[in-house]
Amino acid sequence: MLSISVEFLHGTYRGDPSGAANTGRLTHGEWPPSPARLFAALVAADGTRHECRVTDGSELEWLEGLLPPVIRACSRHHPQQLQPRYVVEARSGPSKSNHQEYVGRSGAMVRPGVRVSCPDPNVAYMWDADVPNDAILNALRQRAARVGYLGTSDSPVRLRVSTTAHQLTTGVFTPDPHGDEVINVTRRGDLEVLDRLFD
Repeated sequence: MLSISVEFLHGTYRGDPSGAANTGRLTHGEWPPSPARLFAALVAADGTRHECRVTDGSELEWLEGLLPPVIRACSRHHPQQLQPRYVVEARSGPSKSNHQEYVGRSGAMVRPGVRVSCPDPNVAYMWDADVPNDAILNALRQRAARVGYLGTSDSPVRLRVSTTAHQLTTGVFTPDPHGDEVINVTRRGDLEVLDRLFD
């Protein structure tokens, strides 16, 4: 058994499951956060290949080869569609227009999507797999300690890795190819895809 628990420190989560937030058409948000998103956060926490600082990256190869996890997460959640807003546009040079009190800067519209809040801000991902060796387990713990947020940067988190099941008083999302909820999962080869996109 491998378990990674996520505590949302602000009690809210914002993630875009389909890329629709930029269009302003996202209506429901992502809940629970997908295992693929958790994997991407672990990859970003310490990089891969020669970019690794505290691990050697072998723990990611081990993790991506596992079957999809059971997710324990609050089934009652409250989506809140966020309103579009204008922010100062990041540019290398001055603009001929002004954005409020920022002279020589222009504004850009941001469509932030949907924020989800839950009565229980804890989520646990549980893989029914053999306990990994100490090197992999320690590397996963080091990566988890470096994850600052899940989804967008306004969703700060604290991750914990353990080898015991979490007894959260929440709903259970069990992997089922014929289920009625679509949740992105990790599969072998995703690490290579992320590396190729980074390159």
